[in-house]
Amino acid sequence: MNTRRPLLAQIYPPYLALAALAALALSLYASHEMKAEHFSKIREQLEIHARTFQRVLDESARAGTPDVWETAAAQADVDRLCKRFGETLRSRITVILPPGTVIGDSQELPPHMDNHGDRPEIRQALAGQIGMATRHSYTLDTEMMYVAIPVAQHGRTLAVIRVATSVSDIPRVLRP
Repeated sequence: MNTRRPLLAQIYPPYLALAALAALALSLYASHEMKAEHFSKIREQLEIHARTFQRVLDESARAGTPDVWETAAAQADVDRLCKRFGETLRSRITVILPPGTVIGDSQELPPHMDNHGDRPEIRQALAGQIGMATRHSYTLDTEMMYVAIPVAQHGRTLAVIRVATSVSDIPRVLRP
């Protein structure tokens, strides 16, 4: 009596396992790439919002001295602009002076906010780069993506514009 299995029964299970493994690897790769692309588009949109708001602040800075936003009246103007543009752009806009003092925010009152000088995206912007971070906002109690850009004049950083949006609405499978 011959107990040998047919050739197909011998090679089919390993090839099936290999095909399943390849399909799993491909789906993980595709998921990672979709996530990266989605977050890249959000980051790009936030940077566009920051640059749009920067044009408004640049006009204000050109009209004044290097300490243009140090007065209470100027800070109140910046806060009003943040609130108006934040609603229009549907993003959270925050303006932070180099020591980390918040002078404008579209969703909170600046005097009620902590010093932001230690935030990674703010440190990057103060170093002259575009800063980016995704983390939990304790002020809004939600997961946020932040993009921060420096506002500079004559080689001196006058402020940082940070624009943020909630990523809590993004399906968990797409979050980093």
